Amino acid sequence: MFMKIFRSNSVSQQSGAALLILMLVLVIASSYLLITNLNNAARRAGDYQATMQSLNMAKQALIGYAVNYSEID
Repeated sequence: MFMKIFRSNSVSQQSGAALLILMLVLVIASSYLLITNLNNAARRAGDYQATMQSLNMAKQALIGYAVNYSEID
């Protein structure tokens, strides 16, 4: 005799949906972290460039001062 095996379709569909939701949450979370890190890196690069510009202006001012007042030894 043949025995019928009853499977509950709702269980297999539900665990597949849970896996899809988990994957979606992981993708969104990793995308958020990636974008946040890229924004922080861009901000640091901008700060670095502004600092270098300020240091260059200070250097030029010191050189100008040294040239104008070099005979005070």
